[in-house]
Amino acid sequence: MPRFNYVALDARGQEASGLLEAASSNAAIGQLRQAGYFPTSVIEEAISSPDGEQASRSLATSARVKKPRAKKAPPRLYARWGVFNGSMKQVAIFDYSQRAAAAAKLADLLAKNKGSHFLQIVKEPMPEPPPETPAVA
Repeated sequence: MPRFNYVALDARGQEASGLLEAASSNAAIGQLRQAGYFPTSVIEEAISSPDGEQASRSLATSARVKKPRAKKAPPRLYARWGVFNGSMKQVAIFDYSQRAAAAAKLADLLAKNKGSHFLQIVKEPMPEPPPETPAVA
């Protein structure tokens, strides 16, 4: 049965290496995983040929490691001013450039003694632009 040199990580992330016998490199990887290791490389040990020379059968079989997916860019946000009541319900919303109007609305609500109100910035995702259509000449 072939013998395999391996390098693997244990549950704590410590590197371990050794030699084990298995029918194939995939079987060796399976044995290591069952033992609680994460194999990083499994290479079959060199085999002696009948004429006495070392035949190098290097099957550098690495465990299949999932590549991290490229992260999607976060959506673009735009800022607006929101006037909220004490229950955290939005009473009014203003564009960012209209802070004076938002402050006036807040002052009006506070003057009427209609409970507690506050002004807070609100970030909302920008709407997606429509897809571009190719120009037809």
